[in-house]
Amino acid sequence: MKEIITIQHAESEQHLNGMVGSWTDWPLTAKGRRMAENVGRNLKPYLDGKEWVMYSSDLLRTKQTAECAGAPSGLTPILRRELREHFFGEACGKTMQWFYENIRPVNTVDDRMFEGAETWRELLERVRPFAEEILASPDEHVIVVAHCDSLRAFHAIFLGLTPEDSDRVRLYSAPAGVSFLSVDEDGRRIINRLGDLSYAVKEAD
Repeated sequence: MKEIITIQHAESEQHLNGMVGSWTDWPLTAKGRRMAENVGRNLKPYLDGKEWVMYSSDLLRTKQTAECAGAPSGLTPILRRELREHFFGEACGKTMQWFYENIRPVNTVDDRMFEGAETWRELLERVRPFAEEILASPDEHVIVVAHCDSLRAFHAIFLGLTPEDSDRVRLYSAPAGVSFLSVDEDGRRIINRLGDLSYAVKEAD
């Protein structure tokens, strides 16, 4: 059986400063670092005794989350650009007020929210080769640390959803949410738990 744990990055500066996240490189806040450290300490008993491989988006907030979460178990993240957040084109570097004032209507998976932004289909196709690589790899225990929309895409690909069907569901969490996926002996793909925040908010015993 293959086990995959996905972790959404913890609270970062753009959650507080009113700026767009996307491909801008904001660090974790002090609270976000504590959340990620809690995730690592609370996950450790589950991870112990198994060989885990950890992957992370290369953006700073995910890299820091992965480093904090992986440290108690001695894991070092492998950085992958494919796991970056949804690219918002001209909205990068702008405020969230500008974002909401200038967002375009999005009615299909091929519509762009902003000039130069990725469509939902393009984000799926960016994440898909990585997801297929993980599913085909001999590694039985994998951790993926990424962002809201890139994890939403990863989870949809994991379940085999079409781009259109994946656009109608929201398979993601809140900052530092932990999800547990598995592929059983018959090849069935299962999301056992989605976006569990308890690992981030409670101190480890």
